[in-house]
Amino acid sequence: MLKLIVLDNDLNIIPEDHVRQLVPTGDDRLRNMLPRSADGSLDYEVGTILYHDRNTSTLGYDPEIAGKTCGKASCHPEEVKQFNTSVMASNFRQRSMGTWNDRHGPNN
Repeated sequence: MLKLIVLDNDLNIIPEDHVRQLVPTGDDRLRNMLPRSADGSLDYEVGTILYHDRNTSTLGYDPEIAGKTCGKASCHPEEVKQFNTSVMASNFRQRSMGTWNDRHGPNN
């Protein structure tokens, strides 16, 4: 099962209960997977959603964490192994960015 890391607009980790599910709802394809409050309105406290393969200190992809989660034999070990050899996984700049539009470009 995927475990989410939910961040506020200042990139602070906030409780996961801000995101109950990531299932498309409504007819607005642009916004139908955005986090919503219990009343159905958009939850503007959520700034970003990351998956469990991230280091919570740097918010960057962490091969060790990915190996212990997605890389388990019962999940996607070959895909994690292949991804870990890619430029995207080893891009040091992605681990140094604090926001989406940092000097080096978007954070994955």
